[in-house]
Amino acid sequence: MLTPISRGTVSLSSPTDPFTKPIINPNLLSTPIDLTLLRSSVCAILKLTTASAWSNFINHPVDGQPGNNATDDELDGWLRENSRSAYHVVGTSAMSPKGETWGVTDPDGVIKGVEGLELLMLVCWYPFVPAGHTQAATYAVAERIADLIKAKWA
Repeated sequence: MLTPISRGTVSLSSPTDPFTKPIINPNLLSTPIDLTLLRSSVCAILKLTTASAWSNFINHPVDGQPGNNATDDELDGWLRENSRSAYHVVGTSAMSPKGETWGVTDPDGVIKGVEGLELLMLVCWYPFVPAGHTQAATYAVAERIADLIKAKWA
């Protein structure tokens, strides 16, 4: 699923040791719309694979994979059990308005609570995965932040 509505979390596992691995909960399929859309996609694929054009290429379903006659509950269970993240995480560092106490950065890319440090790691900023190639969006945000940084030092 390219643009899920479900939101996960990234938390510190130790408040005192910065070298411990964070706790990552992708919280996959936690909204009904994500599950409905993914189930619909799987149903479409299952239907597609029954076309005669695939008869010489598909011998049998993968072990445990639901068949064309699976109920919504069976598909949902299978999806919950087998869905994985590609860990193309976005939105791990919330941007908030200037002057707010929440969030990691302000709209100018300045990291809150740290003097003289701007954030150009753009994957943190996107609240959703862009529905197109990420390169153009990344260039646009990077160019804007670079302009702000250059203006600050001019």
